[in-house]
Amino acid sequence: GGEVEGEKAAEDGAEVAEGAEPGAQAQPQEPEAAEEEEEGDGAGEGADEEEDFEFTDDDASGEDEKAKAEEGEAGVAEHSRDSLAFAVKMFCMMDEYADQAADFLQPAFDLFPGKDYCIATLSHGSRVPSLFSNFTLAQGETHKLSSDVLYVMHRYSLLRDFETELCSKGDYNEVLELLGELSEDQGMLEQVNAALDKNALVKASCQGQIVGVCAVCPEVEVAELNAHFQLPAFSETLQYRKYNFGELTALVMNPVFAYQKKLFLGQVMRLVGRTSLCFKLDEAKPVADVLDVFEPVPRRRGAGECGHVLFVLNQRDLCREKDPANARVLVVGASSCGLSCLESLLRNPQYQFTNLTLVTSEGEGRADVASLASEHAFLSQVRLITSSVVEVDREDKQVFLEDGTALSYDILVLTSGVKDQVAGFSPQEGDLPVVPAASLAAHLGSLGEGALPSHAVVYGGRVEAFDCLAELDARGVEYTFAAPETSPTMRLVESVAKDLKIDGKLRKASRMTLTGIERGTKERALSLSFVNSDGTAAEAETDLLVLAHTQNVDPHIFGCLNDSSIVYDGRLVVNGDFCTTDEDIFGGGTLAKFSRLYGGLAIEDFSSQEVGRMLAENITAKCERASGARPPAPIGGLAPAPVFKEPVGFSYRLPHEGHQITYVARPPLGLTEVVPPEGGVLLRTEHEGQLATLGIDANGVVSSVCFCGPKPSSLSRCQVLVGLHSAYLGKKSAELDKLECLYTYLTGSWADALYSDQVLLLRKLILAQGLPKRQTKLRETIQQGVLELVKENVQDFPKYTLPYTGGY
Repeated sequence: GGEVEGEKAAEDGAEVAEGAEPGAQAQPQEPEAAEEEEEGDGAGEGADEEEDFEFTDDDASGEDEKAKAEEGEAGVAEHSRDSLAFAVKMFCMMDEYADQAADFLQPAFDLFPGKDYCIATLSHGSRVPSLFSNFTLAQGETHKLSSDVLYVMHRYSLLRDFETELCSKGDYNEVLELLGELSEDQGMLEQVNAALDKNALVKASCQGQIVGVCAVCPEVEVAELNAHFQLPAFSETLQYRKYNFGELTALVMNPVFAYQKKLFLGQVMRLVGRTSLCFKLDEAKPVADVLDVFEPVPRRRGAGECGHVLFVLNQRDLCREKDPANARVLVVGASSCGLSCLESLLRNPQYQFTNLTLVTSEGEGRADVASLASEHAFLSQVRLITSSVVEVDREDKQVFLEDGTALSYDILVLTSGVKDQVAGFSPQEGDLPVVPAASLAAHLGSLGEGALPSHAVVYGGRVEAFDCLAELDARGVEYTFAAPETSPTMRLVESVAKDLKIDGKLRKASRMTLTGIERGTKERALSLSFVNSDGTAAEAETDLLVLAHTQNVDPHIFGCLNDSSIVYDGRLVVNGDFCTTDEDIFGGGTLAKFSRLYGGLAIEDFSSQEVGRMLAENITAKCERASGARPPAPIGGLAPAPVFKEPVGFSYRLPHEGHQITYVARPPLGLTEVVPPEGGVLLRTEHEGQLATLGIDANGVVSSVCFCGPKPSSLSRCQVLVGLHSAYLGKKSAELDKLECLYTYLTGSWADALYSDQVLLLRKLILAQGLPKRQTKLRETIQQGVLELVKENVQDFPKYTLPYTGGY
């Protein structure tokens, strides 16, 4: 059972557009009627809390409507009823009878024959009762996060004669009537006409009136989609999927029947003869109402730009119902960890998170938000806000933005990361030529050849400094390299360079500490102050300062943490569940660190994507505890430390003849030299100046990979190798040790399948389900599926030869 708090029907009822018939043009109510509702309905308490919700796009004011009525204009009727809606105040039902909850609704409407709408409000953490299966969740205004969730239902939602069929030319005028103002959109009209010509325009009708229309383009190039997006090649039963796509180009439904959307789309697939629908979203299209039932598809690594993001709905997804989770989850920071957390929440197989918000201060204006959304399809289902957080009010559970906007939250996730700072100076402040290491290439590229600086200072001991030196070398810019100390990762790189005997050709950093940055003279743009390792002072002038020093928390975030008394110890302190000292505030990524009770584990030494997924799991568990779906967490005690498995590493250029180093190993990333794994072996080859090492542990599993030399190497491919059993490499360890060059062997065409996204997905499915040795039929299914994969993705496997069978 569950309780539904109907805090007010009056004001919400006044805002709901009265619909005399399904699909009819809605008209706003007059102010006098609205006032009568508020007085007569008896639900005025808490009315102001629901002002976030809008139910009509009609901008005409009540006074305008009254004037039109007085002038006798057609189409405007006087409202004689006291209110449009009644509210559910309480609902209780035993769980075993939950499927019959909707049987209450018709008698409820019969009690109020003059009211068209039923509304109810829930707290964000409440479990959504089965009664709401016919209700529609009302979306709040973009800049507000309301204190409650509002559900709305029209009495016509109870009509059961909802039918779907293909449109004929005789339906055209009624379709245009449903489209309303959308019929003036030339693009929309072209899509509808094209679908009608191809017999792929489907209508939904209720009591003989069209209440929905869907246009589909039946010709879709699956190979083109596969070239840019990671369409799963195998089902959860390990069967190879043969996609039969239709592209959804337009969908318009009467809001009264929005809850039938998934049923309608299933019938659309049946009528147009397709097993899947795809939807391409680009900046020119508004965010469609179908995204709540479609699944976002990630881009392929290195596939290049294609101008849109992709969403897919398969027939099997139509039978999967997710429970709504209305908790207000507010993520601060568009870091890898924050994005991974949001994506994992949206991909949750059990819950549909309806209230996700991302606040990011990256860049300025909507262009950067649009760029984020175009790169990550799942962000189209997230409220995006570009601003800086300046205050956290833990008592009222609100964050305040720099423009004064207050955002309420149930769960706050801080993943804003860290940035370069020196002596209180941030590269974002002022107009001095100071750039962080990650932005150097873009900065120099924006200047053009004639405007390049004649001299630069690279300051810092992070390994990114080597990449900066290589960039300056490539552009012919003289530089000075200074650092007070070097990081463990840089010492690891120096160790590999020493093994390759090129360490003497790498520029060594002068041991100096930067103490001041000022505007320079006419000859140089900057004047820098240093303190040498022996304590003496030094001055230097340069045209450009590149920061690769120790990074720190954004000053705005630090101020928020300090003012709200959240424990901070150089980083945001979290426990094993990534929860801070406030149980409603989580932290992750490079911003956070584990409490000293966990032995000083640094979160930045682990995969940010894996941390984001763990964050999502803990957020989901908290939501389940709040709704009663999971027992409360035990009081006291220490949450266990998470177990990290994903490999971590880096890839940078070196300032020596175009050399590149790529290193990947099991977490954490903290070694200062490449060493054999415990009980295992470290294979090493050096051929034509290319060093390659491969660590294999006692169980025969690859534990580390390192390539260093003039030949290019892929970080993502090396990450795939770590964690694979050496049997995947086609040779036994003893045979691998006899190879002349490990690099040439592991980057050869035979290994293309090892790095394929689809083969990796198949491997994960097999590991998740297990593969008993006696399941001969299943083994044959997998083998046939791999052959189909290679056949239909020849662009990924150009040098593979398929065995001859009747099917090929």
